[in-house]
Amino acid sequence: MAIEVGKWPLSQFRSLADDKTLDLSPPNQRRQVWTETSRMFLIDSIARRVPIGAITLYVDESKGYKVWEVIDGKQRLTTFLEFLGDAFAVDQEVITKTEHDDLSNVGLELASPIYGHLFTELETAVSKRLLQYEVPVFEVTGERAQAVQAFTRMNRNSYVLEPQEIRNAVYANSRFLHESMSVCSAFASSVGGESGFVTMGVVSAEKFTRMQDVQFASELLALALQGEQHRRDSLDPDFYDVYFKPMGAAKKKLEERRKLLAGVLDQVARVFDNSNLKGFHFPASCENDFYALVGAWLERGNFSDPQMKDHVQEIRDTLSEFRRLVALFVTARREGAEVDPNVSSSNVAKYGTTFLGGQQNSKARRVERREVLVEVLNDVALAPVADTFGATTRAIIWARSADKNCGRCGEIVAYEDYEAGHILPKAKGGTAHYTNGRVEHAKCNNQAGAD
Repeated sequence: MAIEVGKWPLSQFRSLADDKTLDLSPPNQRRQVWTETSRMFLIDSIARRVPIGAITLYVDESKGYKVWEVIDGKQRLTTFLEFLGDAFAVDQEVITKTEHDDLSNVGLELASPIYGHLFTELETAVSKRLLQYEVPVFEVTGERAQAVQAFTRMNRNSYVLEPQEIRNAVYANSRFLHESMSVCSAFASSVGGESGFVTMGVVSAEKFTRMQDVQFASELLALALQGEQHRRDSLDPDFYDVYFKPMGAAKKKLEERRKLLAGVLDQVARVFDNSNLKGFHFPASCENDFYALVGAWLERGNFSDPQMKDHVQEIRDTLSEFRRLVALFVTARREGAEVDPNVSSSNVAKYGTTFLGGQQNSKARRVERREVLVEVLNDVALAPVADTFGATTRAIIWARSADKNCGRCGEIVAYEDYEAGHILPKAKGGTAHYTNGRVEHAKCNNQAGAD
């Protein structure tokens, strides 16, 4: 048995069918089982220029001439040939209702001209583009039984393309794709390993093999360009398309924002010591948290070199402790356990609530998480010089206190009478970091200040 790998335009299958040398129903083939929706999706995919998988053919020469028997691809080829014969048209409403969120806009401008039209009604440029669509082809020669066995082996496990794998095929020449891949490369260099996103636990190793790191880098680049986006809905039309071949100001902006993003990613990695975020109380799957962190960093700007040199531990600890309290809040809410009503009114609760029900990566929730983290970062940035504790730091100090006893008089403190006090006074070098704070009565705290 021998297998020859090639690439054929779909017009070649049409020619073989017209010549009656394409056998769509050899003994090993299944019956035609596709639904009308599946048939429409195939033609829609061809129009959009996205991959539809390889076709496997057995070359039978027993009649003295070649006949190509379809071992794998009957459903696809039959559907395409029927479309060429005006058996059906593609209904855009059917596509829109059942389309995957991440794929709805991939190549849409190429598919739009076919909607509602039979093949013979299409404009010449559109029909020729469909016929020139190329698919990988495996031509198998030798014993038929071996050919079928080879097909069974190749298809033992089904393989469905991920949205980013399709984008990489459709937008191979897009400048936006190239800049996104550059972000991945720079981040890997900063963090170490094959992928910085995998090393830090943002993208799993399995998802990395399916191009999810590039997809996430694309989302971050879109964030740097235009702020939060609703899910991934706008990636294709607003970024992969708009920045396909940008010129002038658009090209300059894309390059500048990519460099800015690379700098932010580098500092985030340094804060967490290039380590997996799971070790800092972030969940195993922390794309949403990392997206919010990057958004907050982009808004407030990187920490200064002196801040990174002298206070990186405080930055890391504050973010880690904040995320620990968020995890406790989310778990309690999901399990129906009692939650401290005072914590429920804090930024801990505001951030945690964005993970409870609904679309976690909607634009509104992404914006809310970023706004909270900007406050957290500002609190920790000001901690070395601030006279008082910031709002988020106060919430952390309160939540960390198990007994809520005043650090000065020892009596229990009601939240309404709570003030965050310095363990080591500022006059003696104490900072407004949560590790130097404790629960105190407002009166005790004021008295200490007066003394």
